[in-house]
Amino acid sequence: MFGFFPPTVPRASGDWHPIAKRWFQSLKDSGQAQFYKQSDWLTAVYVTEAMSRNLTQGKFSTRFFQPAMSAMTGLLAAEGAR
Repeated sequence: MFGFFPPTVPRASGDWHPIAKRWFQSLKDSGQAQFYKQSDWLTAVYVTEAMSRNLTQGKFSTRFFQPAMSAMTGLLAAEGAR
């Protein structure tokens, strides 16, 4: 009926800030990545894009920090979330 298809892991954008790229790569290398579905990877792309924009603008936005950390927790990207 419905088959399981492994997700396509997106490539990191060459335009992303280096810290954001390293974070995204760390997700690919992490143990929890084996449980990620396509929607998780697309969430990670969105979070990484937002993180990159925040890091490359002249002033760091503290308003973005908490929502970004919340999204990272949802991806089990921090030990406390795992």
